[in-house]
Amino acid sequence: MAEKHIEGHGLVIDGSGFATPNEAIDEAKTFYQGKGVDSFELAKQETIARSAAAVQFAWYTEEAGFVQQGHPGARQVTVVQMFVNGKIE
Repeated sequence: MAEKHIEGHGLVIDGSGFATPNEAIDEAKTFYQGKGVDSFELAKQETIARSAAAVQFAWYTEEAGFVQQGHPGARQVTVVQMFVNGKIE
């Protein structure tokens, strides 16, 4: 999994190697542009994401989803929450 949209959580990106939250938001913006999200809606949500705590780090497995650190097979991911059409996309 390099990038994966998870309904209700946002974009999950493998790893946590972003120097700043803005880099992760840029990555999410590119992902959603590729999925055809309306550019006006995306620009509005990008502004909100940059002014809120929209980037978080978590632990994730394909089998169990989000888990506690130390869970067998878990890897650290970056989660970018962007509200598109009234829900987290």
